[in-house]
Amino acid sequence: ESVPCFLEFFSPHTLDDISAVQSMLEEVQQQLLVALKRRMSEQARALSERRLSHALRIGRMSSFNWDLSDDVLWFSPETKSLFDTPIRLPKNRGHMQAFIYPDDFDRVVKVWEHAIATSGHYAVDHRVVANNGDIHHISIQGEIEYDLKTRKHRMIGSIQNIDERKANED
Repeated sequence: ESVPCFLEFFSPHTLDDISAVQSMLEEVQQQLLVALKRRMSEQARALSERRLSHALRIGRMSSFNWDLSDDVLWFSPETKSLFDTPIRLPKNRGHMQAFIYPDDFDRVVKVWEHAIATSGHYAVDHRVVANNGDIHHISIQGEIEYDLKTRKHRMIGSIQNIDERKANED
């Protein structure tokens, strides 16, 4: 994609002072290179994010970030497409009990509590309940992060829909 561009320069230097004009043009060149590199970096990042989003969607995966200090839970946009039926995603710990299948809840909480206590990695498979009552199987893997600057604990991880795998196991 090309964009036509017109540059106009105003300078207190006369055209007779070639070294001043040359210096000014070199500075403009540097600024344009910085802007071009920034733009190219933004485009590369956007392409990388699109590719990651496609890979997550194809693998029926998504990611999440749970700020444990403020009890705020964020899911990546791919989470909504993980399941064939609509599912109400929890916004905080209080909403988890309605999200996680009742028979799995205590086991999942123990896994989280152990990971938080050890600031470690965790992995747990469990069931979730869709809005219409359908049961889905998911696998969650992640780790606990502690931000020294903000003094906040965060649980980050991935979610994968494993309905097909569970159906094959049965």
